[in-house]
Amino acid sequence: MCSCQEMHPGIICTNTARKAQGRGSGKRGLRKEEQVIEHEGENSINSPQPPTQSINFLHCQEEQVIEHEGENSINSPNHQPNPSTSSTVRRKTKLRLSKILPKTEKHLKIGRVIGEGPFCRVHLGWHIDLQKEVAIKIINDPENEKYQEEELEILRKVTGHRNVIKFYGAFYHRAPRRSTPNKGLSISMELCTGGTIRDLMSGRKNNSLGEKWTAYICKEVIKGLCHLETVEVIHHDIKPINLMLTSSGNVKIGDFSCATMGRKSSSTEGTLTYMAPEALACMRKKNLDYDHKADIWSLGVSALEMVEGYLPYGQLSKHQLMNQILFGPALRPTWDKWSEEFNFFIQECVQKNPAKRPSARQLLHHPFISNLCDEAAVKRSIAKQLQRGWKN
Repeated sequence: MCSCQEMHPGIICTNTARKAQGRGSGKRGLRKEEQVIEHEGENSINSPQPPTQSINFLHCQEEQVIEHEGENSINSPNHQPNPSTSSTVRRKTKLRLSKILPKTEKHLKIGRVIGEGPFCRVHLGWHIDLQKEVAIKIINDPENEKYQEEELEILRKVTGHRNVIKFYGAFYHRAPRRSTPNKGLSISMELCTGGTIRDLMSGRKNNSLGEKWTAYICKEVIKGLCHLETVEVIHHDIKPINLMLTSSGNVKIGDFSCATMGRKSSSTEGTLTYMAPEALACMRKKNLDYDHKADIWSLGVSALEMVEGYLPYGQLSKHQLMNQILFGPALRPTWDKWSEEFNFFIQECVQKNPAKRPSARQLLHHPFISNLCDEAAVKRSIAKQLQRGWKN
């Protein structure tokens, strides 16, 4: 959908190039190599007579979701998606977000544009209810509202963990016709002023973060992945540009536009360079699926990139890259100067057989992660680097 170049940290852009099969089947379009995806009325929740077919009112306060009335709302704590009725729900959802969601102008003040793509704009904003600065993504793509509804449900499921971008609510935006987009879904999210891990790399010599910084970042991401596993969400696009930083050096997983719900997925969406072999195998053969360990592979590739300063595969065509991931030798660091613990960490993360690959919880006990000394000092040094970057 949105290829938001120069996107502000913490913002996601839903991919409208999804194939007709949708999230449930997992047969969605592959994200281009190195593509940057950054970050009231009658049907109001306050109405004394809520609509009988209401589905999808989302308005999240910080760390809390205000639930729409009705047992089957996706904000209900007892909500369990029913596969037999999901297609019916999606048909009802189509073109109804404008009626179900509250109006943006009553809850958000929209500021300057900080990112833009074919179907969306990202703005700085002010959340009136929370009294805080936020990032607001406005999506103008009515033909794909069913995928927007699924993304909102995923955001509701994952928010609330310190290592995951916070979701503050969904609204429907209407603006004067001279504005572009002049209407569409608006998503209010945490504003991460520290940028992305990719930004952090660009400010370092040879783009390398070194082992200590990488160990700290990986530990925080692994904690976030533990949470995603608990709520049964697979991210599918872990990479440095989707890992966000706050000004104090906290690390957050962002961009859930590729994510799927459930313990298993057959999705073929993501960024090819970071995709696990079992995900690529789904492109070649039907009726295959995989689990959350695909995100561990992506973390391993990202960790190698963070330490060495560049991606491990070099300049390969899409076909060559797929063959390298599926059938080539195991990834390993180029330089011999890195520690034994780091080499072992990469080796474990990029095991081609996912059954041999550790889970996120197991990785927390890996020596490269567990032996990190003075974590608070490492975090402070990253925060200082961010401050120097702002001054420059």
